[in-house]
Amino acid sequence: MGIVRRRGPVPTDAPAGGGRSRGFDPSPTPFTDGDGLAVVGTGLAHRYEGPSGPVPVLVDVTFTVPRDGYAALVGPSGAGKTTLLSLVGGLEQVQTGRLEVGGQDVASLEGDELAAYRRSTVGFIFQNFGLLEALTASENVELAATLAGDRTAARRRRTADLLEAVGMTPRASHRPGALSGGERQRVAIARALVNSPRLILADEPTGNLDADTSDEVMHLLESLHRDRGCTLMVVTHDRVLAGRATQQLALDRGRITSTTTAAPGVRPTGAPVSGP
Repeated sequence: MGIVRRRGPVPTDAPAGGGRSRGFDPSPTPFTDGDGLAVVGTGLAHRYEGPSGPVPVLVDVTFTVPRDGYAALVGPSGAGKTTLLSLVGGLEQVQTGRLEVGGQDVASLEGDELAAYRRSTVGFIFQNFGLLEALTASENVELAATLAGDRTAARRRRTADLLEAVGMTPRASHRPGALSGGERQRVAIARALVNSPRLILADEPTGNLDADTSDEVMHLLESLHRDRGCTLMVVTHDRVLAGRATQQLALDRGRITSTTTAAPGVRPTGAPVSGP
Protein backbone atom coordinates (compact mmCIF):
# COMPACT_ATOMS: atom_id res chain seq x y z
CA MET A 1 0.00 0.00 0.00
CA GLY A 2 1.33 3.43 -0.91
CA ILE A 3 2.00 6.20 1.53
CA VAL A 4 -1.18 8.01 2.51
CA ARG A 5 -0.80 11.76 2.89
CA ARG A 6 -3.74 13.90 3.99
CA ARG A 7 -4.35 17.18 2.25
CA GLY A 8 -7.58 18.91 1.37
CA PRO A 9 -10.80 20.11 2.95
CA VAL A 10 -11.53 19.39 6.56
CA PRO A 11 -13.92 16.43 7.07
CA THR A 12 -17.56 17.32 7.59
CA ASP A 13 -17.38 15.37 10.85
CA ALA A 14 -20.69 13.63 10.72
CA PRO A 15 -20.87 11.48 13.85
CA ALA A 16 -18.68 8.43 13.47
CA GLY A 17 -19.48 5.19 15.23
CA GLY A 18 -17.09 3.12 17.24
CA GLY A 19 -15.34 5.89 19.18
CA ARG A 20 -14.48 4.94 22.72
CA SER A 21 -15.61 7.40 25.35
CA ARG A 22 -12.73 9.03 27.22
CA GLY A 23 -14.74 11.82 28.78
CA PHE A 24 -13.70 14.52 26.28
CA ASP A 25 -15.54 17.77 26.90
CA PRO A 26 -15.60 19.76 23.65
CA SER A 27 -16.30 22.93 25.62
CA PRO A 28 -14.54 22.92 29.01
CA THR A 29 -14.74 26.73 28.95
CA PRO A 30 -16.78 28.92 26.59
CA PHE A 31 -15.09 28.96 23.16
CA THR A 32 -15.20 32.67 22.55
CA ASP A 33 -12.92 34.97 20.59
CA GLY A 34 -9.85 36.16 22.45
CA ASP A 35 -8.87 32.94 24.20
CA GLY A 36 -6.18 30.93 22.43
CA LEU A 37 -4.85 27.53 23.44
CA ALA A 38 -1.36 26.30 24.24
CA VAL A 39 -0.18 23.37 22.09
CA VAL A 40 2.34 20.99 23.67
CA GLY A 41 3.77 17.95 21.91
CA THR A 42 6.10 15.50 23.66
CA GLY A 43 7.95 12.65 21.96
CA LEU A 44 5.61 12.55 18.96
CA ALA A 45 6.40 9.90 16.35
CA HIS A 46 4.37 9.05 13.26
CA ARG A 47 4.77 6.75 10.29
CA TYR A 48 2.94 5.69 7.16
CA GLU A 49 2.91 2.30 5.52
CA GLY A 50 4.93 2.33 2.29
CA PRO A 51 5.34 -0.40 -0.32
CA SER A 52 8.55 -1.56 1.35
CA GLY A 53 7.39 -1.16 4.93
CA PRO A 54 6.82 1.63 7.47
CA VAL A 55 8.08 5.09 6.54
CA PRO A 56 8.85 7.37 9.52
CA VAL A 57 7.48 10.88 9.05
CA LEU A 58 7.90 12.32 12.55
CA VAL A 59 10.62 11.25 14.97
CA ASP A 60 10.64 12.24 18.67
CA VAL A 61 9.08 15.66 18.06
CA THR A 62 8.81 17.83 21.17
CA PHE A 63 7.61 21.45 21.06
CA THR A 64 5.48 24.07 22.78
CA VAL A 65 3.40 26.81 21.17
CA PRO A 66 2.17 29.15 23.91
CA ARG A 67 -1.41 30.22 24.43
CA ASP A 68 -2.24 32.93 21.86
CA GLY A 69 1.04 32.07 20.07
CA TYR A 70 1.86 32.54 16.38
CA ALA A 71 4.12 29.76 15.10
CA ALA A 72 5.44 28.96 11.62
CA LEU A 73 6.41 25.39 10.71
CA VAL A 74 9.18 25.52 8.12
CA GLY A 75 11.34 23.00 6.29
CA PRO A 76 11.73 21.21 2.96
CA SER A 77 9.03 19.09 1.33
CA GLY A 78 8.64 15.80 3.16
CA ALA A 79 9.99 17.22 6.43
CA GLY A 80 6.77 16.33 8.30
CA LYS A 81 5.21 19.80 8.57
CA THR A 82 1.76 18.88 7.25
CA THR A 83 1.69 15.64 9.25
CA LEU A 84 2.44 17.56 12.45
CA LEU A 85 -0.30 20.07 11.65
CA SER A 86 -2.70 17.19 10.95
CA LEU A 87 -1.99 15.67 14.35
CA VAL A 88 -2.57 18.99 16.11
CA GLY A 89 -5.83 19.46 14.19
CA GLY A 90 -7.11 15.95 14.81
CA LEU A 91 -7.08 15.00 11.13
CA GLU A 92 -4.66 12.18 11.98
CA GLN A 93 -4.68 10.22 15.22
CA VAL A 94 -1.55 10.37 17.35
CA GLN A 95 0.40 7.09 17.09
CA THR A 96 3.19 7.67 19.62
CA GLY A 97 3.81 10.41 22.17
CA ARG A 98 1.67 12.95 23.96
CA LEU A 99 -0.17 15.93 22.49
CA GLU A 100 -2.05 18.45 24.61
CA VAL A 101 -4.11 21.34 23.28
CA GLY A 102 -5.40 23.69 25.95
CA GLY A 103 -4.69 21.00 28.53
CA GLN A 104 -6.81 18.40 26.68
CA ASP A 105 -5.07 15.12 25.88
CA VAL A 106 -5.69 14.98 22.12
CA ALA A 107 -3.62 11.79 21.79
CA SER A 108 -6.31 9.85 23.68
CA LEU A 109 -9.18 10.93 21.42
CA GLU A 110 -10.73 8.91 18.63
CA GLY A 111 -14.03 8.53 16.80
CA ASP A 112 -16.78 10.91 17.89
CA GLU A 113 -14.57 12.66 20.43
CA LEU A 114 -11.87 13.46 17.87
CA ALA A 115 -14.57 14.81 15.55
CA ALA A 116 -15.97 16.92 18.40
CA TYR A 117 -12.49 18.32 19.04
CA ARG A 118 -12.14 19.35 15.39
CA ARG A 119 -15.58 20.96 15.29
CA SER A 120 -15.33 22.88 18.55
CA THR A 121 -11.69 23.87 18.74
CA VAL A 122 -9.94 24.12 15.36
CA GLY A 123 -10.28 26.28 12.25
CA PHE A 124 -8.59 24.84 9.15
CA ILE A 125 -7.25 26.78 6.16
CA PHE A 126 -5.78 24.91 3.18
CA GLN A 127 -3.63 25.78 0.19
CA ASN A 128 -6.29 24.65 -2.29
CA PHE A 129 -9.07 26.64 -0.54
CA GLY A 130 -11.45 23.63 -0.39
CA LEU A 131 -14.51 25.60 -1.50
CA LEU A 132 -17.48 23.91 -3.20
CA GLU A 133 -17.65 25.23 -6.76
CA ALA A 134 -21.45 24.92 -7.00
CA LEU A 135 -22.01 27.20 -4.00
CA THR A 136 -21.58 30.95 -3.65
CA ALA A 137 -19.11 32.44 -1.21
CA SER A 138 -21.95 33.02 1.24
CA GLU A 139 -23.29 29.50 0.82
CA ASN A 140 -19.86 27.96 1.39
CA VAL A 141 -19.56 29.74 4.72
CA GLU A 142 -23.18 29.07 5.66
CA LEU A 143 -22.72 25.36 4.97
CA ALA A 144 -19.95 25.26 7.56
CA ALA A 145 -22.26 27.02 10.01
CA THR A 146 -24.95 24.43 9.29
CA LEU A 147 -22.52 21.60 10.03
CA ALA A 148 -21.59 23.43 13.24
CA GLY A 149 -25.25 23.20 14.29
CA ASP A 150 -26.27 26.86 13.97
CA ARG A 151 -29.95 27.55 13.37
CA THR A 152 -31.02 29.28 10.16
CA ALA A 153 -31.25 32.87 11.41
CA ALA A 154 -28.08 32.59 13.50
CA ARG A 155 -25.99 31.05 10.74
CA ARG A 156 -27.06 33.69 8.24
CA ARG A 157 -26.06 36.46 10.63
CA ARG A 158 -22.81 34.68 11.39
CA THR A 159 -22.08 34.21 7.68
CA ALA A 160 -22.71 37.88 6.91
CA ASP A 161 -20.54 39.01 9.83
CA LEU A 162 -17.63 36.77 8.85
CA LEU A 163 -17.69 37.75 5.18
CA GLU A 164 -17.68 41.38 6.28
CA ALA A 165 -14.73 40.70 8.60
CA VAL A 166 -12.63 39.37 5.68
CA GLY A 167 -13.76 42.08 3.26
CA MET A 168 -15.88 39.81 1.05
CA THR A 169 -19.37 41.22 1.48
CA PRO A 170 -19.46 42.69 -2.05
CA ARG A 171 -18.55 39.28 -3.51
CA ALA A 172 -20.79 37.15 -1.28
CA SER A 173 -23.07 36.05 -4.13
CA HIS A 174 -20.22 34.96 -6.42
CA ARG A 175 -19.17 31.35 -6.91
CA PRO A 176 -15.49 30.40 -6.48
CA GLY A 177 -14.91 30.31 -10.24
CA ALA A 178 -15.65 34.03 -10.39
CA LEU A 179 -13.28 34.89 -7.54
CA SER A 180 -9.54 35.54 -7.58
CA GLY A 181 -7.19 33.29 -5.60
CA GLY A 182 -6.94 35.85 -2.83
CA GLU A 183 -10.71 36.23 -2.66
CA ARG A 184 -11.19 32.47 -2.48
CA GLN A 185 -8.72 32.27 0.38
CA ARG A 186 -10.57 35.05 2.19
CA VAL A 187 -13.78 33.04 1.90
CA ALA A 188 -11.93 29.98 3.18
CA ILE A 189 -10.71 32.01 6.17
CA ALA A 190 -14.26 33.16 6.90
CA ARG A 191 -15.42 29.55 6.76
CA ALA A 192 -12.64 28.52 9.18
CA LEU A 193 -13.89 31.09 11.70
CA VAL A 194 -17.48 29.80 11.81
CA ASN A 195 -16.94 27.86 15.04
CA SER A 196 -15.02 30.74 16.74
CA PRO A 197 -11.91 28.53 16.90
CA ARG A 198 -9.33 29.01 19.60
CA LEU A 199 -6.73 27.40 17.33
CA ILE A 200 -6.26 28.23 13.62
CA LEU A 201 -4.17 25.86 11.50
CA ALA A 202 -3.12 27.04 8.03
CA ASP A 203 -1.35 24.65 5.65
CA GLU A 204 0.50 26.66 2.96
CA PRO A 205 -2.31 29.27 2.89
CA THR A 206 -0.42 31.39 0.32
CA GLY A 207 0.99 28.54 -1.78
CA ASN A 208 -1.26 29.31 -4.77
CA LEU A 209 -1.05 33.10 -4.52
CA ASP A 210 1.24 35.78 -5.92
CA ALA A 211 3.50 37.81 -3.64
CA ASP A 212 1.18 40.79 -3.16
CA THR A 213 -1.88 38.63 -2.51
CA SER A 214 0.14 36.42 -0.17
CA ASP A 215 1.03 39.47 1.87
CA GLU A 216 -2.64 40.52 2.05
CA VAL A 217 -3.77 37.06 3.17
CA MET A 218 -1.04 36.80 5.82
CA HIS A 219 -1.87 40.28 7.09
CA LEU A 220 -5.51 39.20 7.40
CA LEU A 221 -4.56 36.06 9.33
CA GLU A 222 -2.28 38.06 11.61
CA SER A 223 -5.02 40.62 12.25
CA LEU A 224 -7.45 37.86 13.19
CA HIS A 225 -4.83 36.27 15.44
CA ARG A 226 -4.14 39.59 17.13
CA ASP A 227 -7.74 40.84 17.40
CA ARG A 228 -9.39 37.54 18.36
CA GLY A 229 -6.56 36.20 20.49
CA CYS A 230 -6.56 32.73 18.92
CA THR A 231 -3.43 30.61 18.57
CA LEU A 232 -2.13 30.51 14.97
CA MET A 233 0.06 27.80 13.42
CA VAL A 234 1.12 28.15 9.77
CA VAL A 235 2.96 25.72 7.51
CA THR A 236 5.05 27.48 4.85
CA HIS A 237 8.04 26.93 2.58
CA ASP A 238 8.57 30.69 2.42
CA ARG A 239 11.18 31.83 4.94
CA VAL A 240 10.15 35.47 4.51
CA LEU A 241 6.55 34.67 5.44
CA ALA A 242 7.75 32.44 8.27
CA GLY A 243 9.78 35.36 9.61
CA ARG A 244 6.55 37.20 10.34
CA ALA A 245 5.68 34.70 13.07
CA THR A 246 6.80 35.14 16.67
CA GLN A 247 8.00 31.53 16.74
CA GLN A 248 9.56 29.30 14.08
CA LEU A 249 9.77 25.52 14.31
CA ALA A 250 12.17 24.14 11.69
CA LEU A 251 11.69 20.50 10.67
CA ASP A 252 13.91 18.25 8.59
CA ARG A 253 13.41 14.52 8.00
CA GLY A 254 10.73 14.36 10.67
CA ARG A 255 12.73 16.03 13.42
CA ILE A 256 12.61 19.55 14.85
CA THR A 257 16.08 20.89 14.15
CA SER A 258 15.66 24.36 15.66
CA THR A 259 13.19 26.59 17.45
CA THR A 260 13.39 30.38 17.13
CA THR A 261 11.35 32.62 19.38
CA ALA A 262 11.20 36.40 19.06
CA ALA A 263 11.79 38.74 21.94
CA PRO A 264 8.62 40.48 23.17
CA GLY A 265 7.38 42.96 20.55
CA VAL A 266 9.77 41.76 17.84
CA ARG A 267 9.44 39.06 15.18
CA PRO A 268 12.37 36.69 14.57
CA THR A 269 13.34 38.75 11.50
CA GLY A 270 13.31 41.94 13.55
CA ALA A 271 10.15 43.32 11.92
CA PRO A 272 7.69 45.02 14.31
CA VAL A 273 4.82 42.76 15.31
CA SER A 274 2.29 45.46 14.48
CA GLY A 275 3.17 45.60 10.80
CA PRO A 276 2.71 43.08 8.01
